[in-house]
Amino acid sequence: MRSIRVKLIVVSLLIVFLPVYFLGRYAIKSFDRFTRTVREDEMGTCAFMIGEQYKAMVLGVGEGAVGGKDDEFAFLLQRYSERVDARMHIVTPEGLVIFDSDAEDSVVGRDFSARREIRTASAGEYGANWKLTKGNTHVFYYVALPIKHEGETVGIAYVAGHTDRITRAIIEMEKDQKLAMAIALAGAFLISVILAQTMTRRLRRLTGTAIQYAKGNIPMNLQIGGRD
Repeated sequence: MRSIRVKLIVVSLLIVFLPVYFLGRYAIKSFDRFTRTVREDEMGTCAFMIGEQYKAMVLGVGEGAVGGKDDEFAFLLQRYSERVDARMHIVTPEGLVIFDSDAEDSVVGRDFSARREIRTASAGEYGANWKLTKGNTHVFYYVALPIKHEGETVGIAYVAGHTDRITRAIIEMEKDQKLAMAIALAGAFLISVILAQTMTRRLRRLTGTAIQYAKGNIPMNLQIGGRD
């Protein structure tokens, strides 16, 4: 009889555990994909904005062109970078960095032409890439958008941003899922134990009576209610 109770309890726990676990994982994966897509779109929008500012303030072409505002553009690039938590560069069509939003660790003058996304942007197309950090704790996204004037690529707006905020949110979601699963399993275990005891009570009485009957002890007061 104990095996029946154990099976009832195990089945009840599985009925609770499996949906909660897989639905939770699906929700987290969906959130991860959505937020990463939003992050890349945000970076692409920033690349477009700094590209237009570069044309107007540095090259002196396009809408609102003034030209020769290199220092002002560098300051604007730094402010944009702080607001969106992403590092921004302006790269020549040949892959040489000419502006960097990070003045302390500047890579101005470095050749980025070997990067896949830069090569794609140099050819006039939208380029994107991603890499894991050494500890596999964060993902860095890279967006390279060609800056065009009259159909010609005059530069590349290059934006790099990590997924630190997304990673922290996912960690919190996983903690919440584990807590919810623990509460659900504890509740399911308690309810399943009560149900198992209730459902097998009459079976236990019948079994005990059958054992006594086999020994020659015929009970005269056996009363078992219920329709099942």
